[in-house]
Parts: sequence; C-alpha cells; structure tokens
Amino acid sequence: VKNLLRVNAGPLLLALALSALYFLLDLRGGDLAAHLYRAELVKNDGFFVWNYNWYGGHYVVSYGAIFPSLSATLGVRLAGALSYLLGVLLFSILAREVFPARGAKAASYVFALVFSATLVIGQLPYALSVAIGLGALLAATRGRSWIALFLAVNCALTSPLAALFISFIAFTVWFAAWLPRRAANPKRRRSISSPPASTW
Repeated sequence: VKNLLRVNAGPLLLALALSALYFLLDLRGGDLAAHLYRAELVKNDGFFVWNYNWYGGHYVVSYGAIFPSLSATLGVRLAGALSYLLGVLLFSILAREVFPARGAKAASYVFALVFSATLVIGQLPYALSVAIGLGALLAATRGRSWIALFLAVNCALTSPLAALFISFIAFTVWFAAWLPRRAANPKRRRSISSPPASTW
C-alpha cells in the first residue's frame, strides 16, 4: 500500500488539495440539495424505489442506488470527496498500466484537475460511479473478469450515465487490442483469388 501511494503521490496530493478547497470554500453545487434529501430518506426510512415528496414523485433508483446509502452513513460531501480521491487514485494506477510513464503522469494530473468538477457542480454520485467504473477497467486489464463484471454492475447502479461513458472506454480499449491480434492471426487472413474456371 505504501508503494502504491508513493508512486501515485503527485496526483493524490493535488486531489487532496482540491478536496480541501472544496470544504474550505464550502462549495455545494446545484445538485447537493437532492443528494442531501436522498441521504435523509435512506437514513430515516431505508431504501425504496419510489418517493412522492420531490416534484410530485420520482424514482429514487434513477438517481443511483448506492450513493444515497453511502452518504447516509458518511455524510454527503465526505462521501463525494472520498469518491473523487478514489477515482484519481484508480485512474493514476490504470494510466501507468496502459500509457508510457511520462504520458501516464501527465494524464493523471489532468484527470485530477478535471475530475474535481464533479465536486464543484455537485455531481457526487457520478464521481463514485466513475471511481467504480475505473476499478472495473483496472480489474479487466489484470484479467480479473468476475471482479470487473461485479464492479461494472455496481457502476451502472450508481450512475447509469457514468456506466455508459465507462463502457465506451472499455469498448475502445478492447477494440484497439483486438485489431492487431486479428491482423496477426493467419486463419483470419483471406487471400483474394479468382474463382476456378468452369469446365465444359
């Protein structure tokens, strides 16, 4: 664990600094009220599918089934900040496995900066879903198919939109790895030949 944190210390320190600013400046974002409301629902009444007390009623699960339970336990803003930090760490690990060292380092810093927007605008379930989705991609790259599948399902349960984006990334990575294998496989090569001449 110490080696893992040391190797990815730069992006994590940047993420910690941005998380501290998030709390110090008391940034709340437009969706924080909705997340607080759903956390209170879970805390007081438990988890359920439909609620009548928000704009004439809504499906609670359409906003994610996992983050309300987590935020009811840890607090909405703390759960969001931890999700952001986890996402930065997992992206940094994944980037080091798929990019050259210099490119991975630069990408990790950029991701830490850009991903902090989820805190600023209050898209906290999205931050958690992206973190889970990155965990699924990391598990897939290491050949842990069942763990990747489990995390992918939980990514979709947390935020369907984030799961859609992560699936695009996963397909792109898979397709980029599949093309060279297909080209190198002699069984896949088809020579163009003229049809045999007819005999009369």
